Amino acid sequence: MKQSHLGLSVLLACTIMLAGCGGGAPQGVSEAAPEQAPSSEGATEAPAAQESKPEPIAEPEEFFVIQDAEYVNGNLKSVTVTEYDDAMHPVKRTVNGALGHEWTYDGDLLVEEIDYNSDLRFIYTYEGGVLVHEEQVGLDGSPWKTIDYENDPQGNPLVERWYNATGEHTGDITYAYGSDGSYSRTRPYADAPDVYYTQLYDAEGRLIDNGQGTVWDYGEDRTVKTATDASGNRCVVTYEYTRDADGNVTHTDYSDFFDIGGTQTVYTIDNEYENGMRVYSRKENSLLGGFEDHDVEEHYYLYQGSAGTVFGRDETGAAV
Repeated sequence: MKQSHLGLSVLLACTIMLAGCGGGAPQGVSEAAPEQAPSSEGATEAPAAQESKPEPIAEPEEFFVIQDAEYVNGNLKSVTVTEYDDAMHPVKRTVNGALGHEWTYDGDLLVEEIDYNSDLRFIYTYEGGVLVHEEQVGLDGSPWKTIDYENDPQGNPLVERWYNATGEHTGDITYAYGSDGSYSRTRPYADAPDVYYTQLYDAEGRLIDNGQGTVWDYGEDRTVKTATDASGNRCVVTYEYTRDADGNVTHTDYSDFFDIGGTQTVYTIDNEYENGMRVYSRKENSLLGGFEDHDVEEHYYLYQGSAGTVFGRDETGAAV
């Protein structure tokens, strides 16, 4: 739940998972040698058998995207490069060579984020490893807003208190949690801070009611999502998946249909994998609804592992 209130740009990080009973003493405890019957003079004792030790179990290597090359209709649009520290935290991201983000950590806690696209610096303060204060300032040092967090003993947010650049309190967001993992957020309207509405989320963190008249039904098989607004108009979204023997999604058929205007969007996604990670993706749109500005979008992904392994596709699509 911590990520639900950090509001961070946070980067896509991907992870894959690449004894005996001897009756001896516990490790670190010496056993007393058993008493032996006297041996005849000159007799040779057999050497004591050495207990074999099991090989240490190697930690699974984690893999992280270090480069994403995006093509639109066959033309290179952008190359996004992400750098990591020794603990595999993202520390810098550039897009086409221009600095986009920087992150600073105290151990595993993110304490500062700089978003050069929005000219903002985010500063985070923790108590006992739990976020309690967030400050947002311009890159020139000018204040923008601050947020104070009140949390439950598990570290889940209970209240977010928002203040503007002058320190004026502009409203609260409150949380309530169900025993099944579902939760709600009650917040003010942006243009009417004294009027509140409540959003509902299921146990998987999916929005099921936006508090403004639209509800979502995701279906048990995860292949159909239906949104219905306050007037009864619907948007029905369907997904059909094809998977390989390892369970990776190699093909997706997507379709949505809106009651309003009878508009529809259809597209397909094809993926290729290496070491269980997606190294190539191709999305093709039908343009039925006119919502997309291109027909084909492709991505080539390059990965680095926590043990130093590098693999994937470079910006030309060549295997590395």
